[in-house]
Amino acid sequence: MKKCLIVLICLILSNKISAQKLYTSIFLGGSNYQGDLQESVFLPKTAKAVKGVGFNFECTNRIFTNLVFFSGKLYANDHFNKNNFKRNLSFNSDIYEFDLELEYNLFNLYEHNATPFVYVGVGYFAFDPYVNVGSSDTRIYLSDLSTEGQGFISGKEKYALTSWCIPFGGGVQFFLNKKIRLKYSIGLRITNTDYLDDVSGKYVDKDLLFRNRGQIAVDMAYKGNQLYNGEIYPQTGTVRGNPNNKDFYYFSGLTCSFLLDSKGKDKTMRYKKVKHLYNCPEL
Repeated sequence: MKKCLIVLICLILSNKISAQKLYTSIFLGGSNYQGDLQESVFLPKTAKAVKGVGFNFECTNRIFTNLVFFSGKLYANDHFNKNNFKRNLSFNSDIYEFDLELEYNLFNLYEHNATPFVYVGVGYFAFDPYVNVGSSDTRIYLSDLSTEGQGFISGKEKYALTSWCIPFGGGVQFFLNKKIRLKYSIGLRITNTDYLDDVSGKYVDKDLLFRNRGQIAVDMAYKGNQLYNGEIYPQTGTVRGNPNNKDFYYFSGLTCSFLLDSKGKDKTMRYKKVKHLYNCPEL
């Protein structure tokens, strides 16, 4: 991940780090996740809101460097998971993310009023999975319960609640006027953790978990017995999740960018005919 950050910084420096124009941006959209509690990437039933603010530096007519902070939520529930419905687990998590991104616009918005774009970057995020108790707002934070034996079984360390990620994606951007740009984007986050949902490995011994973390930990490790005709707590070593597949999440939504400052003379807008949209892009 550190190598990715170094490469991104070098690319930025090679493309005029002294920005020609500076924008501030506001993002509003939705979030979702894929992991042990949700196999589908796009599941509207579990989508949550996310918002963000940032700065956008115009390096060239097509290349931008973005510094963005996001705040949102993630949610999933085995109720929507046909393969693990009987496990009956769920999670919520507040998520906070800071990104450094390199964005490339296929066409020059000083010549066209719309363009597709792609971006890639490095990010650092914080999360903390929890469940809500009953109809109240009381939260039970799952990382403290060591539901898979983290912290009291040899070789199982407690998982970190912060991690690096690689955000990447794309969308379409529109020129509204000389000071405002609007874009729609979808961005995936490849993470370095399998514990966004507190599920990764195997069930630990029920009695051992009870002695070390109490009855609440046992109740949160497996909730299939709470269902009608639900099964009892699984045997020690039964698969609870897949540790070989890391969790990832995505944000999608609208970003509105506002011009704050510019260096030198404003650029003249010269819209070309539609046929020029099919020329090869230039840096």
